[in-house]
Parts: sequence; structure tokens; C-alpha cells
Amino acid sequence: MQCRSLPHFGSHRPNPYIKVALITKDPTAAPVFKQKTIPRKADINPVFDQVLKFSRITKSEAEQYRFSVSVWHKDLLSQNSLIGETTIPLRNHDWDCTSPVWYRLEARSVG
Repeated sequence: MQCRSLPHFGSHRPNPYIKVALITKDPTAAPVFKQKTIPRKADINPVFDQVLKFSRITKSEAEQYRFSVSVWHKDLLSQNSLIGETTIPLRNHDWDCTSPVWYRLEARSVG
């Protein structure tokens, strides 16, 4: 996974990390599986060379969920900040695709 052109926080570059989760259609339900990457220090174009695995779930089971991806800024002195997020439906996902696919991050809507 990678990001590009992440925003600065004040005069500082972000310390980004990614949280991923398999979620159901019910917005009040807890994620089925969740993981996160190791933060990258002061990087607006981070590349996360980590493999995040969701074990004990088949492709057909995964297609019942959506893949939630959120990018966060790790702040050493205060609360971490959400940079943006996207949700990817897994139904009819092309599991054999090896080409990169880019998704636009959206700000979290309130309410």
C-alpha cells in the first residue's frame, strides 16, 4: 500500500500509518478483522511494505464484507488525527488483478 501527496500538519510532514478492517454493511457493527501498519516518519508519499493478512477467511466469505482503509497521522504529543478514509466493496472484486489501483481518500462525515 502507498499514499501520495498527504497533507502537512502545520509546518510538519505527517507520520502516517494505515488501519485496515473488514466491515459489514451495518455501520454500528464492530469490524470483523482489523490491523494497522507501522507509522512512517515525516512522509507525504509513504510506501508501506507490509503484508497484512486476514487469516481464517475464504474469498467467498470476504465478498460479504467491505474493506475499510483509513490513513492516520501519528502525533507523538497529542491524539492521532484521521487524514482520510475509503471503503472498497469486495463483492465481485478482481482477486487476480496485479496492477496497482488508486483510491481517493475522503474526509470522515460527521453525523
